[in-house]
Amino acid sequence: MGAAGVDRVWLAPEFRRWSLAPILSRVHWPVLVIHGDRDESGSGAVPRTIAGGVAGPSSLRTQASCKHVPHREDGDEVPRAVADFLGTGAGRRA
Repeated sequence: MGAAGVDRVWLAPEFRRWSLAPILSRVHWPVLVIHGDRDESGSGAVPRTIAGGVAGPSSLRTQASCKHVPHREDGDEVPRAVADFLGTGAGRRA
């Protein structure tokens, strides 16, 4: 399924009420949320909800000039963001 097909699925009426929010508090592991500031598939509210809703430590990183797949669009910066996250200790579990 191409990108347009995936967008049709997520934008379908059946998904309007679907949300991860009710289960985010069950996530106790560290979470790094990376969101492209030009993401055509979702607003910045989704990554903010994820980062703010998990029980474990979290960090939200917004990648400039990226769409929905920052790890492909900014192949140098995303690994740095992951390394920074892991280096803070937030990405390690005792």
